[in-house]
Amino acid sequence: MANVPDVRALVMKRSLERCEAMVDLPRARTRCGKWPVEDHHMLTRSRGGLILDAVGEIYHHLALCPWHHREAHAPGGHDKGLMMHGAVVTSAGRVYYKGDDDYLRERYGYNRPLEVPMVREALLRAQSGETARGDL
Repeated sequence: MANVPDVRALVMKRSLERCEAMVDLPRARTRCGKWPVEDHHMLTRSRGGLILDAVGEIYHHLALCPWHHREAHAPGGHDKGLMMHGAVVTSAGRVYYKGDDDYLRERYGYNRPLEVPMVREALLRAQSGETARGDL
């Protein structure tokens, strides 16, 4: 299987290692920008975030400071845009998303599957720790 980039490293590079949560100021909305940050799955691993990780998708990740990471998992995380509704599944080596996110629906919706050879095997190796994430 082709190498999949280290998802966490890509998220940290995209965010410049600063919190990507949006905060309201008196006249504007801007990124929090605090450091240090943690890698956060907006679409949780149990709802298919690991499947998206295995194919190198980083859209469902945010770099969050510890305060915003706790806020994401508290009640209301979806309303604040820190969590995503929906789920990702695989069938016959294809990745499918069902939910209300436009990007994921366009890329992985039931009418637009992504061909992923041996995705099940890659997920099992990743979950068992058999390979480093960069070796998927």
